[in-house]
Amino acid sequence: MHSYAVGSLYHPDRPRWPEGSQFLCRSGSPELLLFFDTPAAAELADVARGRAEFALLDETHAVMFLLWRFGTLPWSDSPFSWWRLFEAERVLPVELPTPESRYLLPVLLVDAATGIVRAIRTISLSPDFSRQLRAALENQLLHPEAAGDYDAAIEKAYRRYPQTQLMVARAIARCEGGAV
Repeated sequence: MHSYAVGSLYHPDRPRWPEGSQFLCRSGSPELLLFFDTPAAAELADVARGRAEFALLDETHAVMFLLWRFGTLPWSDSPFSWWRLFEAERVLPVELPTPESRYLLPVLLVDAATGIVRAIRTISLSPDFSRQLRAALENQLLHPEAAGDYDAAIEKAYRRYPQTQLMVARAIARCEGGAV
C-alpha cells in the first residue's frame, strides 16, 4: 500500500488531475479522494477538520453513490462500481467482527492543479453505515452482469436526482463521521 503525505504528490508520475471526487474500495480498503483545483483555505479547513457527514445511495447493481459533505461544503456524490477496478483490487472490506465495529475511511484532498496532497484525514463510519456499505459492495460483486450498465445507471440517477441533496433524502444509510 502506498504511503501518502501532506505536501507530497498524490502520484509521483502525475502532477495534474481533473477536478472531482472518487470513492474507491481497493483491496478491501475504502477511501475517498477529493480533487479540488487550487483549494481555498476554507475548503482545506472544512475537509481537514469540519463536520463530516456521509450517506449511501444504492439503487442498482451497476453503481452506488457515496454522498458526502464536510463543514460548510455542499453535499457531493461519488459514484462507485466494482467493475471499474482491476480484478485483483476487487476485495471486500473485512467482515466486521462485533456490532460496535466500524470501518475507517481515509479522505485525501489533492490540489488538482498541482497533484499535491493538501489534507489527509481518517474518519470512522458508524457501525450501521459500515454494515450497509459492506452489504452494498457485496451486492455489486454478486451481479457481474451489471458491469456494462455503469454509465447508463449514473445518467439515470442524475436525471432522477438532479441535486445531490435529493440523493441524500433517498439514502439507505447516513452517518456523521467520527474522529479516529
